[in-house]
Amino acid sequence: LQVWKDNKDAGVPVLTMVVFDRSGSMGEFADADKPELGTRMDVAKQALRMAANYISPSNHIGLMTYDNTIRLDLPLGPADGTYVSRFVGAVNRVQPGGSTYTSSALVAALHHMLEYQATLGYAVKLRIILMSDGVQDGDPLHPNRALNVVQGLRVPVYGIAFSKGADKKA
Repeated sequence: LQVWKDNKDAGVPVLTMVVFDRSGSMGEFADADKPELGTRMDVAKQALRMAANYISPSNHIGLMTYDNTIRLDLPLGPADGTYVSRFVGAVNRVQPGGSTYTSSALVAALHHMLEYQATLGYAVKLRIILMSDGVQDGDPLHPNRALNVVQGLRVPVYGIAFSKGADKKA
């Protein structure tokens, strides 16, 4: 596993922006039949804390959260031990709130990533991890417009849904 991890990106550092839904619905139970699991947000936070242990120090990580407002909780930075600790701390502070502006958050994340990439002076791969319960609510930016931007820039977006009722098509 370590050999694969060290070589999977062909030595090119990766910029990963985690785009994390902090809308009110993330405060609902992850599974009504298993309330001991906690809320969708509890499960998502636990997943991020576990994943943080596997971030290569040659990569870069950031955290953007959103409800009906978009917040850059942790700007992109090199994923050394200190920065990964800051990332986990930022994840721990996220609390559920308002509506769900997923499309706007994706475009904002891409903007931040491109600005950061321009400061580096070397080649990197961009990727977004979108963590949500999968329901967009009230966003003035239509999902097709955000999709056009993502596809145009060829940035992979890996969606992780934290609800059985997630709108997988969206």
